[in-house]
Amino acid sequence: MEKWIVRGGRSIPYMERFHLHPLVARILAGRIPLEQTADFLNKSKPFFDPWLMADMKKAVDLLQYHLEKGSSITIVGDYDVDGLTSTAILYRGLKPLLKSGGNLNYRIPERIGEGYGFSLSIAKELVQQSVELVITCDNGIREMESAGYLQEQGIDFIVTDHHEIQQTIEGADILPPASAVINPHRQSDQSPQKLICGAAVAFQVIRALYSLYEKTPPSELIGYAALGTICDVMPLVEENRRLVTQGLEQMNHQPTPGIAALMEAGSIDTVDTYAAGYVIGPMLNAGGRLGSQNHFMEVLLSEDPECCQTLAKELFDLNRERQNLTEDGIRQGDEQVEDSLKNDKVLVVYLPTVHESIAGLVAGKIKEKYHKPTFVITKAEHGLKGSGRSISVYHMFHEMAKVAERYPQLYSKYGGHAAAAGFSLVAEPGQEEEVVQLFRKALNEQVTLTEEEMAKRVYIDATMPLSRVTLELMQQIEDLGPFGTGNPRPLLAQKDLKLRRCRFLGAKRNALKLLLEYEHEAVEAVCFTVSMVERIMEGDAKQMQEFYDGKYFSKPIAVDVVYQPQIDTYMGRVKVKWQIKHIRRSER
Repeated sequence: MEKWIVRGGRSIPYMERFHLHPLVARILAGRIPLEQTADFLNKSKPFFDPWLMADMKKAVDLLQYHLEKGSSITIVGDYDVDGLTSTAILYRGLKPLLKSGGNLNYRIPERIGEGYGFSLSIAKELVQQSVELVITCDNGIREMESAGYLQEQGIDFIVTDHHEIQQTIEGADILPPASAVINPHRQSDQSPQKLICGAAVAFQVIRALYSLYEKTPPSELIGYAALGTICDVMPLVEENRRLVTQGLEQMNHQPTPGIAALMEAGSIDTVDTYAAGYVIGPMLNAGGRLGSQNHFMEVLLSEDPECCQTLAKELFDLNRERQNLTEDGIRQGDEQVEDSLKNDKVLVVYLPTVHESIAGLVAGKIKEKYHKPTFVITKAEHGLKGSGRSISVYHMFHEMAKVAERYPQLYSKYGGHAAAAGFSLVAEPGQEEEVVQLFRKALNEQVTLTEEEMAKRVYIDATMPLSRVTLELMQQIEDLGPFGTGNPRPLLAQKDLKLRRCRFLGAKRNALKLLLEYEHEAVEAVCFTVSMVERIMEGDAKQMQEFYDGKYFSKPIAVDVVYQPQIDTYMGRVKVKWQIKHIRRSER
């Protein structure tokens, strides 16, 4: 069930103060308080002061000491895009400042075999290599054992992370025993934006460090921070919005050899939020899912175009393989939900043969289809591994923590935030099914969500006839970007159109071109969710046959639509196109 909700807000003050088109003012009025609009529109505003972050002085003083001493330093990152970009930011930022004789390395955990985070085995490996300073990025906030081991060995340790922090019963932060812990979620942290990614945290560390040297950080770092922000699905508001705006500009005007190679491999002319999140990001992630990121990390570090092109091609091919595996996993997961899980409010899907690296992708797709929090669990070498993806009203990490309180021996490791989580479950050989069912039962017993709360909400920015959205108006709408989580591309709606015909597009017939009519004016729009349009024909065999045959309906269907206008550039021609995101029969 969907609830269509038109955002509220008085648009006239926005029109008068900022001289905006009525539709643009209406969009802003439903999203941004009037007193914050000037700040929202100013995408070139300086970033916040990095020294507001807790422990920043400790971290920077320690970095400066080891850089000038010429120490052996290792960065421990993560295998996703945020982990790779934060590693690249620290590496590219620290390398020019390291005195001769020093040694700077990185270590990316292997997804298969080592899993997420700074494990004790990696800590022991670094001690054997006589490393003098370890700095994590996009991980480390929960690695108490590894931090304690480094402390025993007398090795300096800096944590830079953005994941949520566990607290004591009294509400105090539980932090690893490190020389410095940089995390915006610390209660003592004074930075104005808490929802930033690991790459953005690393970027702030380098900004603070370079200010001591009265230098400007390498220009490509902001591009990497933007890429991490987009791919880690951070809200594109305030600091993140400015970071992504300026980072996209950097990647388009001064791409590193690696970014240029990834653009070429993905057939991208311009990097926008879509290209970053759905083309470059998946290629980079594929290296960690089906390969080794210690190998592919060089695509973000190398200055050799030929080397970067080779790595980008390998990543492109791996991503193709990953897509095929994901499609198969989604099919298996969908069958399981339809067979036995449809009545659960929290979906726990057990797919033992699915590659553990794509569990999160499968969970995300199932979550989108059923609009329910979804956990996908796979069989690992030792026990079970899983990933979760959530809906806006369900805080995934908090719900998993409740299960941990009831069953303290269930997890061997877990972590995440409101929207996503990763975890490992303890299961003896032959007991996997029982453990999965215990996890499923525990989550569903404690869930308090009502059907009303779980209903999918479609937030509409304004009502506007499709034909009224001109190219000039679209260019003003585009200025409200970059669009993404927290600042989605505007959705508009129109009621009481006549659906005259549907034509299938593509060899797979997985898209439609709809002919819509309103007051004798016809508009063609595309739709990429065939099943959504099929549903409005249910119960009428004649209409269904006309639909499949691509014929004009003998009796036009009255529909309401929610659509997304976009600028389409093809063969030098620029025009407006309309994508139908939601459709239903008109009530009258």
